[in-house]
Amino acid sequence: STGAFIWTYRTQVSFIWNSPVVVGDLVYYGDISYGIYALNKRTGEFVWRYNSGKVNGGVAVYNGDLYFVSASATMVVLDAKTGTLKRTYGNGVASNGILTIDNGTAYIADTRQLLAVDLATLTLKWKLEATVTGSAPSGDFSAPTVENGIVYAGNNEQRLYAVNAATGSVKWTSGNPVVSVLQASLATVSNGVGFHGGLTDNHFALSA
Repeated sequence: STGAFIWTYRTQVSFIWNSPVVVGDLVYYGDISYGIYALNKRTGEFVWRYNSGKVNGGVAVYNGDLYFVSASATMVVLDAKTGTLKRTYGNGVASNGILTIDNGTAYIADTRQLLAVDLATLTLKWKLEATVTGSAPSGDFSAPTVENGIVYAGNNEQRLYAVNAATGSVKWTSGNPVVSVLQASLATVSNGVGFHGGLTDNHFALSA
């Protein structure tokens, strides 16, 4: 209510690329060198660290487990309370992908592809590969957003994708030569409108 500092925690790196996630009494984040941290959200006290190396894409917590994609091209599953390794999944995952979890499925965006992985069985449900054309730099997908059974993600191909969450089939793509690079921005959907930004001074609203 006042903007006053409550606590700070000094990391061993110069910066953190991803946003923290708060679940219960803990706040989780990944850094660019050492891995995943869990801190007490009220005091900033260190709780645990999992040494995984560089983490670009952040973390997600689901049913007591913490998920992230490591630099070694693996989706890692930890016990969210203790940081203990439980499972890993590496079928087709690129290093430092970005994931979102919805209804028991992890949607992973990385180099030129979107993956859907069933969390109960750790099996691949579907994979969508971006088609890079023209002067697009790479086709890398941005962090996926899931809304009403549709996965939305932008990419360096200068398009926003809408993908059926159950099947991986493309519902539509949107883009044109004047659209800025979309890979750097997270899509947001509200009341049937998709919002997305990029690396220039443009922000876009599209019919979702």
